[in-house]
Amino acid sequence: MAPPRSRPLSVDLLGRMPWLRDHIRPAIRLHPRPGLVADRAASKLGGELLWPADEPWPTCPIPHVDPEGDRAPLYPVMQVRRDDALAAGGARPDHALLDELFPAGSDLLQMMWCSRLHRDDDEVRLPSTAWFWRRIADVTAPRARAPRHVPATPKDYLVRPCVLHLEQVDDLPHFSEWEYEWRAPPDPCDVLDTRFRGELGGVPSEIYCAESTAPGIKLGGHPPLQQMVVRGEFSLHEPPRCPAGHRLTHLLTFNDERFVDWWRPTPEQWAAEVNDENWPPPEGAPVSVCEPGYHFGDTLLHVFHCPRCADQRTWDMVTLT
Repeated sequence: MAPPRSRPLSVDLLGRMPWLRDHIRPAIRLHPRPGLVADRAASKLGGELLWPADEPWPTCPIPHVDPEGDRAPLYPVMQVRRDDALAAGGARPDHALLDELFPAGSDLLQMMWCSRLHRDDDEVRLPSTAWFWRRIADVTAPRARAPRHVPATPKDYLVRPCVLHLEQVDDLPHFSEWEYEWRAPPDPCDVLDTRFRGELGGVPSEIYCAESTAPGIKLGGHPPLQQMVVRGEFSLHEPPRCPAGHRLTHLLTFNDERFVDWWRPTPEQWAAEVNDENWPPPEGAPVSVCEPGYHFGDTLLHVFHCPRCADQRTWDMVTLT
């Protein structure tokens, strides 16, 4: 069966608005699908990651609601190889994106998170992430398995092992980014509607909002920021910046793999009766959705980093639809 791939969009945004080409950022959609990946060094979601046996397993430094969970081992979530990200670009891989995703000569990107409840969490939360970069050839004696995860972990943040089908796509800014790019008022929808209706030949801004920015799990590209920031030190009204003042780059968006019609991958299809009102779908219905175990609901986890700073620090932001 052919791997999942993005369908052609219903509106030729670049053909109707050529100036948008200056705002394209390549993104790599991960397209996870359930399946166990035995190769410890392979790209994957969930399962065992490639970790040196002589390197301590990272733990969470944040105090937890349950004191017994303090310094709990982080949960392995994702691993992506540079050569797989390179192949995702086909005949036109974006080497600038690859250099951002794999800095300092690394060829393996790894993400873990702490999924336990922290003492300072509010009602809306998602896991806090930790990122690691390494060279595969440097790991000559890998760890046999990750530490046993504490049973108090919320099941919503446990990841079922998945095979990744990486695909490079062109990403355009989400409508919320135009707020600070155009210095639009706090609600930029009217500005977008006026400008885009004219340039799209009467097509409303909702079409741009739906088709411009890839959903699901992706590396790079533009963040599909939503209506409200519920965790993170940034605002939707200004571009995020590191303490040195550099504008941060979007590293990852992680959310449920449910798609609106415009971004559903081929060859999979939505069942006609499936929508937000009657989710989950009836048993056996063919839907374009991954079942990786975790569930974020109406929240999205975004991760940013500064490619100009040497410390490889990352920042999490959670937005609510």
